[in-house]
Amino acid sequence: MEGTESAGATEDANPTLVEIPAWCRKRLDGQELKLKGVRLDAEKMEEIAAFLKCPATNVRFLDMANCRLGDDLSATLADVLRVKALKENSSVGVMDLTGNLIGDAGAIALADTLRMNRVLYHINISENKNFTDVGAIALAKGISENDRTLRAFNAVKNNKLTSLGKTALREACQANPGLTYFV
Repeated sequence: MEGTESAGATEDANPTLVEIPAWCRKRLDGQELKLKGVRLDAEKMEEIAAFLKCPATNVRFLDMANCRLGDDLSATLADVLRVKALKENSSVGVMDLTGNLIGDAGAIALADTLRMNRVLYHINISENKNFTDVGAIALAKGISENDRTLRAFNAVKNNKLTSLGKTALREACQANPGLTYFV
């Protein structure tokens, strides 16, 4: 396939090959996909989604900080993580979404993912200034329902949060004894 590179065996030998989009080949370092600062559009996000959905993908650390992810693109990412969680072959354990444009709809999509995904153990959504208490309360519910795997949660400098949203997040995090959090 032009513009992609397969990781693993030959195409004929393994139908579940990982197709790495050409533009992000140099950003894949072992089990880390380092996309920090890459301006992602819908087309690139769909390519990343297809790559991450592949059963042979073994990305453990996904750095998507400062990629200008808004609600639509963060919902696509959340959908990928839900699909992988349902198939029980999820590999992403650490996800950095710092400094994006995630709003309430994106926060709600991520919250839904937290309820289902049992591999993601660290999520950083700091400096996403577009989600409000509505998104924070949804995230709090997702955190409270994920008491088995989530170990680190960071949501500092989300300027639209009032004490209501911050309290909801803090209380959900405090109810999870193994969780380190920053709200």
